[in-house]
Amino acid sequence: MSNRPRVADALFESLLYEIVDGVRPPGSQLPAERELAADTGVNRQAVREALQRLRQLGLVEIVHGGGVRVLPWRDTGGIGLLPLILWRSTGPDAEVARSTVELRAAIGADAARSCAARSPVHGLRLLELVREMEELGAEEWNDVRLRFWEEVVVGSGNVAYRLAFNTLREVVMAAAPVLAPVLRSEWEQVDGFRTVAAAVAAGDADRAEAAAHDVLGRGVEAVFRATEGLATASTRPALDPVTPAAPAARRSLPDGPGR
Repeated sequence: MSNRPRVADALFESLLYEIVDGVRPPGSQLPAERELAADTGVNRQAVREALQRLRQLGLVEIVHGGGVRVLPWRDTGGIGLLPLILWRSTGPDAEVARSTVELRAAIGADAARSCAARSPVHGLRLLELVREMEELGAEEWNDVRLRFWEEVVVGSGNVAYRLAFNTLREVVMAAAPVLAPVLRSEWEQVDGFRTVAAAVAAGDADRAEAAAHDVLGRGVEAVFRATEGLATASTRPALDPVTPAAPAARRSLPDGPGR
């Protein structure tokens, strides 16, 4: 079986991190396909696939006959970048983790408000999920917690929130080995989740928003405390206090056929 997708993935990851880390700054030109293929030892089709993925993410501009120009990714990239730039060699990136929980809290609070105003019937399902939390205990209900917020977002009727939630869930799940102990103060708030559910069921938009903000806000505070005093994004530090298993990111290019 050809390992072209594997070598294209590895080249994509290598170029992605070089762009995000500023090794290849905005406005600079990537080497031509032929040169990249020769330098990395992969075929030109694999190079082309990697470059197209970078273009789709808003990291580069491919100009026919004019080469490949690096774009300012913070200005041109989308939320789909978050799961890809979370991990660094020392663990999850502190800036990305902080930004993710902050965005999650903002969306979650407003989604709870909309859910209560538009679809209070979802509150009954939320109350069922709270009962599941009580039966399982905090160590076992991570999946229930995610289903709780998914129900809130679905009930909000906001498709943009739902798509953003999908990406944020991917980031949080990827960082679970590190985030779990940090977010414990948020996840153990069964009473807080119950308040959100009851407010949604009652159609009380103001109370639903405030309760969701309180629950998710504790997670934001916990992550910011865990990263306080660390270096800024230029050094991309890992969260304390746990060091996760090494992620798949930053793999070296594989050996074997197709190189």
